[in-house]
Amino acid sequence: MLFNIDEKQLMLELKNKDERALKICMNKYYRYVVYIVENIIGSALPYEDKEEVVSNVFVALWNYSADLDTDNYSTFKPYLGTIARNMAKNALRKTSKMHFENYEDAFQVGTNEHIEYGPLKEEVIKCLKESIYELSVDERKCFISYYYYTKTIAVIAEETGLKESTVKSKLLRGRKN
Repeated sequence: MLFNIDEKQLMLELKNKDERALKICMNKYYRYVVYIVENIIGSALPYEDKEEVVSNVFVALWNYSADLDTDNYSTFKPYLGTIARNMAKNALRKTSKMHFENYEDAFQVGTNEHIEYGPLKEEVIKCLKESIYELSVDERKCFISYYYYTKTIAVIAEETGLKESTVKSKLLRGRKN
């Protein structure tokens, strides 16, 4: 059985399309992937959609396991983290919902190692809120859509009814403030 296998060997087994290796990887890294997806999506999407993103991360791992770089990586964490982050951002881009009635979702700050302590994290969130609320409503919509929901300028222009050049101007003003 593969349960007592080291990471490098697990990666090799997955690369050889061993389904048991995928199950071990899912058991070992499920919480890690959920954590990344939850930090990026927050409450912007319902629970079911977040679960689908998490599942898709492991489907992608399986589909592209032949491409795993076992020479340069000895663990799945960076690889899975990248897949999870990109899939979560893509899920946000695909949603047409824009939650501008309540901007609180946009103020969730991930708990990276350098911001994991409560007071520092709270100070970062406070500064972010103050900066965002200084923007006009249109600038705020553009800024949050672009930087939080990672939508393209073209999509933001279409959703807001603004010209692309206007969206770019609002983003520039938002960054200067």
